[in-house]
Amino acid sequence: MIRYTTRRFHPLLLFQRHGSVLPFSASVALPCALLSVLLKFIMLHPELDLLRGDYKMADFLDLLNEPIAYSGFSALVGFFMVFRTQQAYHRFQSGATAVHEMRGEWFDSASSLVSFCKYSDTDVSKILRFQHKLVRLFSILHACALADLEGEKRATNGERDSTRIRAYNLPLIDVEGLDRESLLQIQQTDCKVELVYQWIQQIVVENVKMQVLSVPPPILTRAFQELSNGMVKYHDAMVIAHVPFPFPYMQTSEILLILHWVFTPLLMCTWTVAWPWTFSFCFISVLFLWSLNAVACELENPFGEDPNDLDALHAQNHLNQRLLLLLRPSTFRTPKLSEQATLYEMKLVEAHTKSSLSDVWSDVQVETVKSLEERANMSLDQAIACNSASRSSVSADRCRLSKERTAETLKAVLNEDLQSTPSSPKRIDPGGGGGGGGGG
Repeated sequence: MIRYTTRRFHPLLLFQRHGSVLPFSASVALPCALLSVLLKFIMLHPELDLLRGDYKMADFLDLLNEPIAYSGFSALVGFFMVFRTQQAYHRFQSGATAVHEMRGEWFDSASSLVSFCKYSDTDVSKILRFQHKLVRLFSILHACALADLEGEKRATNGERDSTRIRAYNLPLIDVEGLDRESLLQIQQTDCKVELVYQWIQQIVVENVKMQVLSVPPPILTRAFQELSNGMVKYHDAMVIAHVPFPFPYMQTSEILLILHWVFTPLLMCTWTVAWPWTFSFCFISVLFLWSLNAVACELENPFGEDPNDLDALHAQNHLNQRLLLLLRPSTFRTPKLSEQATLYEMKLVEAHTKSSLSDVWSDVQVETVKSLEERANMSLDQAIACNSASRSSVSADRCRLSKERTAETLKAVLNEDLQSTPSSPKRIDPGGGGGGGGGG
């Protein structure tokens, strides 16, 4: 998908070829305009007329000097093109909406299932394995859905080679952390989305039995409902990818375009005085009607690798980043009220008009820097005290203990700094199991 700013005029983008339909339309309109110039030149020079007998080319063109019929025909062609473009844009918007809602529903389901593990009394290693397995499968589920949508477009265009689907090259969250048998089953089946979808449901049921998911059943069903809603949106997108624009309408539209291409140079010769005007009006008339048809062809199916199709890589990275967020230790921390928090309604009314997130973030950053400086100074003082004690023949055990505390303090400061930075883990190995992280 081509991204650009929408707040101003874009003079440089007028000449961009990537993703534009104007080069194709110009290649169709240019021969038509040149033909109109040739006919106009013959009208202006009767001695070059190649027709034999009493009828000459100028006499034939004079018969077309009535503009009413051509005006009505041009209006009919324009109506067909505008209607087809409108329907194509509706398909494009519906497909984009379905894909975004599909991704949102699946993330909501994953987020709910991860949060349901917070107060589980089961072993921590089992909880971590469930969460990491769940995140990997949701990443695979979304990538397989995008691959199916792209494959349907290729099949509609007559391409049957599924190995060329680019969605299978999208980044995943440590797919190598899953067992080889499962990966082979995904490769061999033709229903990849349905298979992974079924695996996720089975894993949830298994972990309910293992007491990993410690929530009442009515609340747990919410996660199943969100997972199911994502599949509904996936099938809504598949309808657009699988069902093309009706063939009879497409056939009629292109026949009208061809007839318009044939009649336009004949009519423009009789309506203009000089050949530059003949060329200009003929070229512009054909150019924009064929451009509307080309735009409709580009927008009818938004799934694939064309420049104007939806960006599958951005969608996959978007989901991977949010799935990895669910595994961060800082995500499991529940916000608490600070000591300065007020519990009186009137003070809250005054406070919400005087502060914003930008103000709070700037204050928090200043306080964090001061806290880090104090801890670093404290660690440095302890190290200096240790060296002084060693020089004054203090026991070696006390010196070693002071150094260990200094190292632990520095390590704690470093860990807190890293946790506050939005970075993704490369690989996580909970309880010796498959790794986590990577992708996105």
